[in-house]
Amino acid sequence: MFYNRVVTVLNQHATTAPPETPLFLFWSTHACHGPLEVPQATLNQFSFVADRRAQLYAALTHYLDTMVESVVAELQRLHMWNDTIFIFSSDNGGEIDAGSNNWPLSEYT
Repeated sequence: MFYNRVVTVLNQHATTAPPETPLFLFWSTHACHGPLEVPQATLNQFSFVADRRAQLYAALTHYLDTMVESVVAELQRLHMWNDTIFIFSSDNGGEIDAGSNNWPLSEYT
C-alpha cells in the first residue's frame, strides 16, 4: 500500500508540477517489521530455507529490495533520477526471536 502511494506521488509530481519544483518524499517502509507478511509468490522463492522464520525474513528482505529497485526505476523513467538524492537507511536490526540474524553485532549493541 505504501509502495503504491510512493509511485503515485512520483507520477503526480512528474506530470503536474513545474520541472523546477522540488519534491521531498519520505518513505518509511515496514517490510521487515510487523506484521511479518509477504506475498506468497515471494515466500515461495525461498522454500529452500529450512527454518520458517529465516525463510520469511529472507523473503521480506528480497521483497523490500524489489520495491526499492522499482522506485529507482520509476525515478529514472520519469527523468527525475539525475536530480534526486536517495538515502536508504536501516534501523537497529531485526528481532532475533523472530528469526533475523544481526551477526556480528549483538542484539544490544
